Amino acid sequence: MELVYYKGLQDEPYTTVDVICDFTDITRHAVMVLINRYKNDLSDLGVLSF
Repeated sequence: MELVYYKGLQDEPYTTVDVICDFTDITRHAVMVLINRYKNDLSDLGVLSF
């Protein structure tokens, strides 16, 4: 499993909540809470979609 995925060289790289959970050993609920808490900051880095 890769930490970051991309479909092609011209596409934006992305990751998933499940990948974050697997690599950090944090529960899905905890990751979602953090994403929601820092949604504005994360959206500065790119598209944030659920």
